[in-house]
Amino acid sequence: MIERLASLPVKGYRRLDPSGPRRGTCDRRWMIQENLPGKVKA
Repeated sequence: MIERLASLPVKGYRRLDPSGPRRGTCDRRWMIQENLPGKVKA
């Protein structure tokens, strides 16, 4: 299942929390901007 998700074409980063701030670290593998301040990465 992960291979199928990773193979989908994505243009640009998506915010993890769409209503959150437009800042935070970016995960290149999943094209996600981690914009949840104070959350601990697992």
